[in-house]
Amino acid sequence: MKIIYSSIKFSFVMLISAVLSVSCSDDESGCGTPEITRVSTAQNRAEAVAGGNMGDFIIIQGHDLCGVQSLRINDVEVDLRQAFLTATEITLQIPRVVPKEVSNQITLTTGGGTVTASLEVSVPPLIVYGLAANEYALPGEVVVVKGANFDLYAVTPEAGKVRFGGVSADVIYSSYDSVVTVVPEGIPDGPADIVVSGTYGEGTAVFPYRDNRALLISSDPWWGWWGSDYVTAGDTPPAISGNYIHVKREIGSWAWTEVVGGPNNVDGSTTKNIPADAMQNPANYLFKFEVNTLKPYNSNQIKLTLGEDNDASTYLWPHYDSHGEWRTVSIPLNEIVKDPKVNPDGYFIRILFHGDGTLDADMAFDNVRVVPKP
Repeated sequence: MKIIYSSIKFSFVMLISAVLSVSCSDDESGCGTPEITRVSTAQNRAEAVAGGNMGDFIIIQGHDLCGVQSLRINDVEVDLRQAFLTATEITLQIPRVVPKEVSNQITLTTGGGTVTASLEVSVPPLIVYGLAANEYALPGEVVVVKGANFDLYAVTPEAGKVRFGGVSADVIYSSYDSVVTVVPEGIPDGPADIVVSGTYGEGTAVFPYRDNRALLISSDPWWGWWGSDYVTAGDTPPAISGNYIHVKREIGSWAWTEVVGGPNNVDGSTTKNIPADAMQNPANYLFKFEVNTLKPYNSNQIKLTLGEDNDASTYLWPHYDSHGEWRTVSIPLNEIVKDPKVNPDGYFIRILFHGDGTLDADMAFDNVRVVPKP
């Protein structure tokens, strides 16, 4: 019985080997010179496309596409282990790799030869928005720069850099949309461009470090608004750009407590610096400021006003807690300016505490400004 079983087993193995051998031989003999007849998207294989974006799925259609040895888009090698290959179609994802040489071609090599087809790949730009938490962070602070495609441009600790007004800082960590770095010492005074660079390119921030475009309230100096007693150069919290507004008092329920306020005719008003387009098209702009809540703003109500008068445009700012750190607050301008009107002489502006509940306030404000959206 053992001899018969061994003989059957041996015969079966030989039969399978023969079948595989014939199959491979037939496969190879059936693959002639490859031809690409169409490149399509994975969603619509019936329509040819001339180009695509990195990360898109495409289908290379044709015949004799078997026995693939290599596949390149521009000079970037496609990982064949991640592609689905048949003799008539190859489905793949355009690699997220910036080419060194751009040919706008697919190059396919099989055992039967090499064939090319046109494909223009769009390379997305390296986008830099600015600092994530505090756009006025002090030198020495660890910060996060937000953007997109940092991985694509190889912004790495080994090859990447962040420059603040031309002063370089190292990349501590990076991902697709974030770069962690430390604000360097010696940055020139005034707004400083944030430039992030990698192996394959660089990008400049939409919002520069210490952005002071259309700065409305900086407290440097106080220019005449109501509430001058709140302006201080104190060290608790630490100043981020000179004087700031510090509200440290108990505010009673429905007490009328104006911290900043004034019409456009207040001496020195900087509200005339707001671009006319911002008041005509407030949906395209942001109202920003830095805040530090040493105690949470968790009761009462802060009302922000900017517009023609003290009633037309008011925003109720939700309760907020920065946990004792300076943080940048960004509000769509159209949520404040509800009646767009242009006045070259400036506008009424106010930060007002007026709401339900007693608040043990200990919070600071600085750098109130209006800037374009990215």
